[in-house]
Amino acid sequence: MEKYLLYILFFGFYIVKAQTNNPPVLTNPFDDISTFEDENFSFIFSVDLFTDPDENDEITYDAQMSDGASLPQWLSFDNSLLSFSGVPSNEDVGVLNIQIIATDLQGASATFDFKLEVINTNDPPYVQGNIDPIHIQEDEYFEYVFSEDLFADDDIGDELSYSALLSNGNELPAWLIFDNASKTFSGTPENNAVGDWEIRLTATDVSGEKVSLDFSLSVTNVNDPPVVINTIPEQKVEQNKTFSYTVPDNIFEDYDPDDKLELSASLADGSNLPDWLSFDNSENTFSGTPSEINVYNIKLTASDLSGDTVSTNFKLTVYQITGINQYKVDELIIYPNPSNGVFNIQLMDNDFSNKVFLSLKNTSGATIWTSLLNSNKEKVQINEIKAGIYFLEFKSKNKYLVKKIIIER
Repeated sequence: MEKYLLYILFFGFYIVKAQTNNPPVLTNPFDDISTFEDENFSFIFSVDLFTDPDENDEITYDAQMSDGASLPQWLSFDNSLLSFSGVPSNEDVGVLNIQIIATDLQGASATFDFKLEVINTNDPPYVQGNIDPIHIQEDEYFEYVFSEDLFADDDIGDELSYSALLSNGNELPAWLIFDNASKTFSGTPENNAVGDWEIRLTATDVSGEKVSLDFSLSVTNVNDPPVVINTIPEQKVEQNKTFSYTVPDNIFEDYDPDDKLELSASLADGSNLPDWLSFDNSENTFSGTPSEINVYNIKLTASDLSGDTVSTNFKLTVYQITGINQYKVDELIIYPNPSNGVFNIQLMDNDFSNKVFLSLKNTSGATIWTSLLNSNKEKVQINEIKAGIYFLEFKSKNKYLVKKIIIER
């Protein structure tokens, strides 16, 4: 529609035709765009996105959200460069509805709406807490649940799973159990667990990204008393003969690392050893020369550095063989010898008014088998002993003899 304006001048008048302003027109739209979280985003749209039908008119641009709100803080718009730019973070993931506004010199405007999608990029989990050093005692049940917020992941809806190893990459010791579902360490450390353990706890998200936290777990020793693990066989010594016996190292044991045992000896009732018998605890040796026949019940006690003790008893027999005749060689026959543990014994002259006792001893003098002869000729079967050299002792009221036998398997 046209209007006519009348201008009256001093010397006449002019009639001017005024033209109606036309708003900008969308001429070159673009498709929806996308970018990735944490990446530098830059997009420049064409200068001919809009054109203006009016000759010599100019267009300026602005941008806002389609609902009229301002652009998010991370996204900026430069109207001189016609560019959008910024770095979206995890909380910006999603789809933005953006509106570009084109305005001409007369204030007429037009709009173009498009979508900008921020695509999620996996963020690795991270540590946001700490586990203070943990101190527990040997032989006591231990349980530790770490905090829910020890680790975090900025990705919405991401889930973390947990695993645990030693800090050097080895598996946890058998006594220490880790349960991923309940986030719990538990177990009962025994003596071999005493010391410092460096534990590595790892959180893993659904994309396989990981983060780890190391912490220390110290197991404090609780003294374990020594224990008896072997017995001392009966010891024998002939009257007026020198006796010496060194206690083997495998009689007692103490499970505490670096603990030391000291041995002491007395009679079983707690009284002192007989005068003739001494015990040297630096060598763990009994020695002496008995002058009288007797049977002693000896108590050997082991004490650890904390003062805990354990004891074991053994018999020490002082015997006399004076006045006992030796069997003659041809009066006592063993055959076959060597044998496989089955052999015959034949006494050529024995009325059995006196019983004949048999004792089989090893080369250390320990008695490992005993029996009683019931006739002049008997078959003996000993299957439970190992191959080796043994000494078979024959003893009756009036006679005594020891013969060497060999067992072969």
